[in-house]
Amino acid sequence: STAMQRSALSEGEANFYLGDLLLHINRPIEAEVYFKQAIAAEPNFLPTYASLGQLYAYQRRYAEAKKYLERAAQAPQNYNVHYLYAYAISREGISATGHIREYSPEKVAVMREQLSRAIKLAPKFAPAYHLLALVDLVADENPDEVLSMARKAIQLEPSKPGYALLLAHIHIRR
Repeated sequence: STAMQRSALSEGEANFYLGDLLLHINRPIEAEVYFKQAIAAEPNFLPTYASLGQLYAYQRRYAEAKKYLERAAQAPQNYNVHYLYAYAISREGISATGHIREYSPEKVAVMREQLSRAIKLAPKFAPAYHLLALVDLVADENPDEVLSMARKAIQLEPSKPGYALLLAHIHIRR
């Protein structure tokens, strides 16, 4: 019957699904190869950009992650894509000693937008609140939001020591 018919997967989709499978069984090196082939075959299929960007983010290859996540985030994505895109941008401002100098207003705007999307899609995902508080703190903007976001992160994940530390830092600043 016609209900049973399904158009064959395109080459790009097939490579994406193979890459995704390899990623889930913890074979990132092979997954990366398939994702690259998928993008070459089908440059407008955004899920591949999302997966490759996430792969690079988990490998702490933030400059590469940012490139792919930026493309993926043009379309609504899962919360993690939006969060990791903001996170990859946030890493660009960090010095060798691990201190954040500053973020440009443009980067602040993009991070805030991406984190808002992540929070909307996953209201219980604490890291998004924490990063948003951090971004506001570094940008020296929205003092009320800084506090409420930091508190929300702690409320969602009380055992995370970094969250309490950020809240203490906010109170010292005040």
